[in-house]
Amino acid sequence: MMEIDYSEEDDLLFICFNHEPVVKDISYGWNVNIGMTERGIGQLTILDAKADGLLPLQIPEQAGPGSVLETCKSRQSVLSRP
Repeated sequence: MMEIDYSEEDDLLFICFNHEPVVKDISYGWNVNIGMTERGIGQLTILDAKADGLLPLQIPEQAGPGSVLETCKSRQSVLSRP
């Protein structure tokens, strides 16, 4: 289950894709760190997220059929079915 956490005090955005152990850290620039697991990306940490314009997240109103937003919504509805 994916989790997203934001610390306003530290301006830190943390996204956890799974809870598998991190086996390798990869840094992209000084403010982005990716925690790799055996199966791929497990965590993403972004420093100065709001200061760099990554928050608040903006979702375009024109997101329609075939858009990334619609794809995510359809996957979410499939996963939430009993």
